[in-house]
This record gives sequence, C-alpha cells and structure tokens, in this order.
Amino acid sequence: GIEEGLRSPIEYPYGCLEQTTSRVIPLVMVEELARALALEGLDGPALQRFVRAGVAKIGRHQTANGGFSLWPGGEPEPYLTAYALWGLHLARRAGHPVSDRRVADGVSYLREALGGSSRSSPVHSELGELGSRAFALHVLALLGKPEAQLATRLREERSKLPLFGRAFLARALAATLGK
Repeated sequence: GIEEGLRSPIEYPYGCLEQTTSRVIPLVMVEELARALALEGLDGPALQRFVRAGVAKIGRHQTANGGFSLWPGGEPEPYLTAYALWGLHLARRAGHPVSDRRVADGVSYLREALGGSSRSSPVHSELGELGSRAFALHVLALLGKPEAQLATRLREERSKLPLFGRAFLARALAATLGK
C-alpha cells in the first residue's frame, strides 16, 4: 500500500513553489525506500528524473534578485526563498545536481531581506512572520551561512515566537557557536 503514497507527490497536479518543493522533499527522502522496495516507476532513474524535474521547476520560481516567488514572475518573499533553499539543500545532499549560483543568489537575497527591519508582507501575522524568520535563519545555518547577529536580534523577540520558531531559532543559534 505504500506505493500509492509515494506516487501521490509525483501526480499532484498543482505547481506553485510551495507545492513543488513539498513534492521534491518527500521524493528525495524516500529514494532509498523506493530502491529497497523496487517500486515500479519509482526506482532508480525514474525517481531521479522526478526529483531533478522538481529541482528545475523550483529554479523557475527564482527572481532576478535571487529570491523565490510563489509563481514564476511573481514577487519574492523571504519565507518562500527559505523553503525553496531548504528543498534544494536536501536534494543536493541526496546527490542531485543543484546550481551553486542559484543557492548563492538565494542566500544573498535572504540575508538582505532578513537584515532589513520591514516585514515581508502585511498579509502575514506577526506570529507567522517571526516564525518564518526563524526558519530562514535555520536554513541559512544548514547551508553553512549562519547569521549570528540576525539570530541574536530575533532572540530578543523570543516571547513573541511560536514554539516552532523557537526551535528553529535555537538550531540557528547553535550553528553559530564558535563561528
């Protein structure tokens, strides 16, 4: 019965950045499982093609300034950029080719966006915005680009952070130790 669950990320018909990245991540994570179970259509080169197509599609959401937008040609947002970079990081770590330039441009955008005092969009709540900033700092740390100063500044607002934001912030701060 696991085959159907593994196929659903491939067959999901929508394609905004979040949906695309949310398909790539589990596919990357189950590659070994799919190989071990020899699932027809999901093993070896077939699964790799799906992951690589997803990585390429994520790239089409990147804007000229390095950030990622919900739809190609849209306005970039820090949370979306962090989420895309996380998906690309996981794909790269699993051995899939990911453009160094694409990641570097995304990191540059994210650092600049997080360094500013303005929030990404008035439609986001403060709780969501602060949690997203903590997630973005965590992703930068995963990429080997921790931002100690920005993490320390966000720590001052920890009472406003949701629990998941506190966890991401703690991981980001831990990554800056000794740097």
